Amino acid sequence: KDSALAIQKINDIHDKLAMTPEDMRAVAIERHSQKLWSLYEECKRASVEEEKKCTQCLDTLEEIKRERLLQLKRAAHEEVGDLKKARIDDLYAGQDVVAKVNSLWILASIARYIGDDKYEIYDEDPGDEFNPVTQKPVHVIPRRCIIPLPQRNQNFMANPIPRGSRVLAMFPQSTTFYAATVTATPRDQNSANYDLAFDGEELPGTLRTVPAWHVVVDEAAK
Repeated sequence: KDSALAIQKINDIHDKLAMTPEDMRAVAIERHSQKLWSLYEECKRASVEEEKKCTQCLDTLEEIKRERLLQLKRAAHEEVGDLKKARIDDLYAGQDVVAKVNSLWILASIARYIGDDKYEIYDEDPGDEFNPVTQKPVHVIPRRCIIPLPQRNQNFMANPIPRGSRVLAMFPQSTTFYAATVTATPRDQNSANYDLAFDGEELPGTLRTVPAWHVVVDEAAK
């Protein structure tokens, strides 16, 4: 604002000098020279100050830009962290799962996450009347050896595993899961069972009925 006013005064003086008769112009210039010099010095100081302010504004913008980039990087890092956490936390303590232990798929439940993508699980084999299990065996296995089981109260009629699909299913009167083929899907929610043909049956064509919450798709067969 100060520089604009000074420039306006300079222009006014030059306009006056331009309109001064030629024979009086030298005297007029001498009379106004000191004023013009002061005004030009004022404009020079103002331009230096404006340059400083512009530099400060540019520095501020650069700082805002750097801070914004850091925020975006932190947000991206947190998002990756959330995805990893979600992958880890898709299992929870007490959840029923199928777990691969010593090459066998067994009925188990999650005890806790112990880090490094590994879990402690409880072997849910109750034993029998002659050898009851008094303390559940605990195993440590990687996440890739765990398959979550369906919830018992979910709607098995909404999206059943199609006939002909390869599955892992708990063999009747055991807690071990074996490969099988779906021959019939659940007929209603009250009797949510699959009819299955287990691999390796002694009598070919033998079908077994297994509750839907003990049947999962065999990912290896896909």
